[in-house]
Amino acid sequence: MTHDITKTPETVDGLDTTDDDQLRGQRVIQGMRLAFTNDFIWVDTNDEQFPSDRQLLLMSHRRVLQKWGLDNKPIAGETRFLEEGEKWPDVEAMNEAAPQSEWREGPNGLQGPWQCQHLFYFWDPNTFERFTYPTNTVGGHIAVGDLKAAIKDARLVYGARVNPIVTLSDTFMKTKYSASGRQRPHFVVVRWVAMGGVAPPKALAAETKALPAPTQATPEPTQLDLPIMKKPSLAEEMNDEIPDYGNEKDSAEASTPPAAENKKAKAPPARPTARREIKKAPAKTAARSASRKRLSSLEAG
Repeated sequence: MTHDITKTPETVDGLDTTDDDQLRGQRVIQGMRLAFTNDFIWVDTNDEQFPSDRQLLLMSHRRVLQKWGLDNKPIAGETRFLEEGEKWPDVEAMNEAAPQSEWREGPNGLQGPWQCQHLFYFWDPNTFERFTYPTNTVGGHIAVGDLKAAIKDARLVYGARVNPIVTLSDTFMKTKYSASGRQRPHFVVVRWVAMGGVAPPKALAAETKALPAPTQATPEPTQLDLPIMKKPSLAEEMNDEIPDYGNEKDSAEASTPPAAENKKAKAPPARPTARREIKKAPAKTAARSASRKRLSSLEAG
């Protein structure tokens, strides 16, 4: 006998996907664009200063090869995302092969049309606004490389796929163009969080505010209840414990029964022996007294 089981279909509310999802995967810039200026400050798409204490969750990293036009905009159809582990193309050779008519004015003079960039994709963990940091500078490459190295180390330690929540900062670096060096971008890791299966935060969007202008005070961010990773102890990491030999003596003394200690405390005093009872004979003082008398008579004479 068989029974037909009717499964209740999962609720579909149309909020898990958007019409923009397919296009977003092809977009280089997603959400607001972040940039580190020559004045050593972080700005957003509107050239407004980005708050230094605003926390961002790093979601992913990609690399892209693009061809730029004379209007300093990417040429349509000339953008390609590099695969994970794929080597950087020889951009210098590609630019040398390009006609001089395609070269454009850059920060350091004329530059070729081809360019490779790192891309960091961030979310605000409270408002879920999206941000993109593209960079093709030496300082930007160092900042990206440093944070990726920290992520690799953190995932080895925690044994989980964890992502960093960071703030945008800067740090000093030496350059061949300036003897005094300059500041470069830098990401400060605030904490590490495990991704996936996280309950939504309490009072999520009710207190969400627009990004303030640089002259306004930055509101205290509402912390998202993401699971914070704690560094494992040495015993947990090695899956072993080191015995404490120093406590063995203490444990042995602690295990001594009280009766044995009382026996030692109430032991009777030692009995006296014949040798202990022998008294010393008194010294012979008569001879000494006679000799003293003789000396006294001689001194007197």
